[in-house]
Amino acid sequence: MSLRVRAAGPLPASAAIPFRWCPDQVRLDQAKAQLSLREKELETLTAPQDARSADDPGPSKKERDAAKAAITAAEQAVADARTLVDTLEAKLPSAPAYLIRVGTVRERPLYRKRLAQDNALAPPDADFAAALRHVVDTVILAADRPAWHELLARVSDPAAAPHDDAPDIEKARWQEDLNSLADLRALATDHSDRYRRLVAQKEYSNGVWPVIAARMFLVGVENQPEVPFTLDDNGEVSDATLRALGDMVVGIGIQAFALLHLDKVAEKN
Repeated sequence: MSLRVRAAGPLPASAAIPFRWCPDQVRLDQAKAQLSLREKELETLTAPQDARSADDPGPSKKERDAAKAAITAAEQAVADARTLVDTLEAKLPSAPAYLIRVGTVRERPLYRKRLAQDNALAPPDADFAAALRHVVDTVILAADRPAWHELLARVSDPAAAPHDDAPDIEKARWQEDLNSLADLRALATDHSDRYRRLVAQKEYSNGVWPVIAARMFLVGVENQPEVPFTLDDNGEVSDATLRALGDMVVGIGIQAFALLHLDKVAEKN
């Protein structure tokens, strides 16, 4: 899994300083970015037009009406964006925030050890690919197997996915491959115990790893008096605290995992 932390503020300079993650601050930053974008769109629509030549009749009534409607819609979009920014700014002083310790490089293997102890390691992609190849070799018609093996090789290649500026025909072919892969996965789910076990393990891992990360690296909670922040006998976040945090545990765990895997450059920024 590859994650990049989206910081609501300056990242910590060292693992000794916890990172303060405030979801409402993140939403506010996103709302401000949207407001800036909407303001630029409105500015473009209302910018003075170039002078017309004497023989240029100018836009038709239909075009003028369309331009006026576009400006009205843009003005409303700006107003809505400003309202959202104002609402989030008003909430920010009392918004919940979570203090997450930045794990050290030495704690990365300890984290994986905890996952292994809970049987929560995700199966590697190679295991899924092998299971799908086995389905091709045992379930798919023999005449079709070479084409399916070629498809699996294509979709397994990280460089095979088309870029954003690729021709539409390449994107369409790639989408066809992905649709075929989805069909093969459905077939594997129906006919392969091996594949079903891998899927079950991946789903279990997805549910457990954020909880373990939150348990190991959360060190404080702000503006949530209903959450009793306590530690267990091992010095980690207690079950009572995790239960009180509810679904927020997943977000906290994702942030903790990303902070654990910060590289040195990102850690200094």
